[in-house]
Amino acid sequence: MWEVWGEGGVWGERLLPRPPTPPTLQSQLNHGFALILVPFMTKPKTIRKSVRDRILNTAAGLFYREGIRNVGIDRIVAESGVAKMSLYNHFKSKDALIEAWLRQQDVEWCEWLKTTIEQRGSNPSQQLLAIFDALREWFEGPDFRGCAFINASVELANADHPGHRVALEHQQSKLLRI
Repeated sequence: MWEVWGEGGVWGERLLPRPPTPPTLQSQLNHGFALILVPFMTKPKTIRKSVRDRILNTAAGLFYREGIRNVGIDRIVAESGVAKMSLYNHFKSKDALIEAWLRQQDVEWCEWLKTTIEQRGSNPSQQLLAIFDALREWFEGPDFRGCAFINASVELANADHPGHRVALEHQQSKLLRI
């Protein structure tokens, strides 16, 4: 939206201070009139997510809500708004997409847990107890559908599946941390 500024600073809906006059407008102002459009509200630039991120975020929501086996590539393509070829340019197969999703989940979940525990406990014993509060909060969340890694382990029972290996790595690393 633009406001119009004229002689004396009054036009439009608000009183604007007289802006500094560029040399090219000086002659017009000497004659007592100039019309200057001044932007007073600019839209923030929206940063569009990369194609890879859109695919991964769409797949993440669908895989978690509906299950890995219940979601096909065509559905991910349709809901992410990308071409099927774009999906395959970023992920060579559905298995590769599942692996990427689980790796992203691992990073995000571990960061959430670490931050939550650190906020709730200032020493190691408080932080150990805070794990249980954090997990209760997660379990009671409206979108909770179980642990994505346990769900993936069950759905991807083949131990050679890359997603199964990531799920197993996640579960083993959490036991070692605690």
